[in-house]
Amino acid sequence: MISLRSCILRPRPATSPRRLFTFVLLLAAVAPCLHAASAPEWLRSAARAPLPAYPPDTNAVVLLEQHDSTVKENGETVVVYRRAVKILRKEVRDEAEFGATFDNEAKLKYIRAWSIGADGKEAEWKDKDFVETSPYSGELYSDERMKMIHVPGGEPGAVVGFEYERRERPYLLDINWHFQENIPVRESRYSLQLPAGWEFKSYWVHYQPAAPTSDGGNHFTWQLHDIPPIEVEPNMQHWNAVAGRMAVAYFGSSQVASLKSWPEISHWYYNLTRASRETTPEISQKARELTAGKKSLVEIVESLGAFVQRDVRYVAIEIGIGGYQPHPAASIFRNRYGDCKDKATLLNTMLHDVGIEASYLLVHTSRGVVDPEAPSSYFNHVITAVELPAALDAHKLQSVVKAKDGWRYLLFDPTDTYTQAGELPVHLQDSYGLLVREQGGELIHLPLLRPEANELRRTATLKLQPDGTLSGEVREARSGEGASFGREAFSSGEKDGTELVKFLDSQLKRSLSGFTVEKSSIENLAALDKDLIIQYNFSAQKYAKTAGDLLILRPRVMGAKGEDLGSKPRKYPVEFRAASHQSDVFDIELPPGYSVDELPRPVKLDVGFAEYSSKTEMKGSVLRYSRDYTIRQVLVPMDHMADLKRLMSGINADERSSVLLKHSN
Repeated sequence: MISLRSCILRPRPATSPRRLFTFVLLLAAVAPCLHAASAPEWLRSAARAPLPAYPPDTNAVVLLEQHDSTVKENGETVVVYRRAVKILRKEVRDEAEFGATFDNEAKLKYIRAWSIGADGKEAEWKDKDFVETSPYSGELYSDERMKMIHVPGGEPGAVVGFEYERRERPYLLDINWHFQENIPVRESRYSLQLPAGWEFKSYWVHYQPAAPTSDGGNHFTWQLHDIPPIEVEPNMQHWNAVAGRMAVAYFGSSQVASLKSWPEISHWYYNLTRASRETTPEISQKARELTAGKKSLVEIVESLGAFVQRDVRYVAIEIGIGGYQPHPAASIFRNRYGDCKDKATLLNTMLHDVGIEASYLLVHTSRGVVDPEAPSSYFNHVITAVELPAALDAHKLQSVVKAKDGWRYLLFDPTDTYTQAGELPVHLQDSYGLLVREQGGELIHLPLLRPEANELRRTATLKLQPDGTLSGEVREARSGEGASFGREAFSSGEKDGTELVKFLDSQLKRSLSGFTVEKSSIENLAALDKDLIIQYNFSAQKYAKTAGDLLILRPRVMGAKGEDLGSKPRKYPVEFRAASHQSDVFDIELPPGYSVDELPRPVKLDVGFAEYSSKTEMKGSVLRYSRDYTIRQVLVPMDHMADLKRLMSGINADERSSVLLKHSN
């Protein structure tokens, strides 16, 4: 829903950022010069090593990925990165693409690439052969740059290699070693050289921990072999919510912040942002103007939040520490632009000016990525946590969390233009966020809103013709995610209805063929506190199939609820996008002289995490199909997969069921 291009906390990955950005068109337009030169011995050694048998659809295998980090007493770090990949199948482009980022605080000393062909011929590409570009696009200016290359000649049997050295001055002493990919990894190594007397803490995520070896001198090496690939499955969680990684925090005499625990990260960010939250007379005056006459805390948050959401454009400018530190509130207010952390800063400042305290909440926009057992700077978004008075009755507010000390907080996203106070964007629900406070910051579980907060109620009054044509009016009432998505999609085409026409065409063609939409309208497009109402009329030729004097009719006219879970055994849990409640009522007036031969049986399935029911009945000359579908939890663990398959099988069968209509001669 929200296109976020900046990160509040941007941990520089230990792995090559090769997979973060691809520039296929750009790289294809630039032909790197080939240099006849010898490949390094580490690449030749990796190429000679025997490989086990892999499935025939395996595109490539990582022979070696190696990260060597040497930390100096002042926190400065030298990183040497190496990667060797063997190509196994034709037309595999991205496995031969490599890149490295750099900025004012991270300088590339050198960067190289090589290839060893299936025939043994070697080639080399140097610094000047790489393409320099920005890793970002859109509403972001950053001093971060990237050097990229696509190594030519990646035919089956070829080995491509990549190496760089980068000198870094990090703002945070932590790193994430991402060792699992979508292709097999034969060997992955990470080494850490620390100054004398320094220590580290490591946290393993989604993988069996491995102890490091040490050759003395405060030097540690972790080594993994034969790491299986992550296979993409339908409805799986975000990649980083299932892939193995190791987070490492190291600390010593340096003044650079270390990240040993969630409270320490919270305390560091509180101090980093303290000066940004200073108010000005202009900010205070605007805050009082916007809240004049507002009596309740929610009304005040809504008013100030709407100003920040809509009057402050999303534009990110991140130079140096600006990737972490928000701009001063005065600058954000004056310029009327900023990124997520800037918007949260201005909102928190304005709330303070009217007597309401609020804190930052650091989150990730993909559910499950932040692991509560692995403290790190693994966040990419900031929202606001508003302190609620103890006497305030908050039972009607769903986006409320409670800290360990008993304080309650109302969560609000000032970047999301289409989500009102009391609600929470679905991609942030049932996840974790770090509450930033001077003392006692903590990781908090974000709530999963009730299904009733995210509803789709569809009703249709339709008429069937003897030739099978179905036509009539449909009304959809949407709340929660469906309403937010609709408001974002339709706002740009509000005057001419262009976006609504595109949406309806996309929605109807999943269930109907040969249809036309005759008229459509939207209500409450700007009223966030009301359901978004979509109404339209359609006509579908030959919807019911004719067979002599019979008509074969599918009573479930539109709206597929069943999920394709794939035919292979699953390895990962299934994730629904949101808890929701969805209902359909289709009233179909039958043509004169037709009657129902037999009605489908009612369906009722309750598997705990979800419930589905439907029935088809006659009411005079009207055939009514009604159903109700409730998703109560968003993550279905592997031990409930049999229940999920039973649920989906029942839904799919119900959606395909037909009614036979006979004509009375």
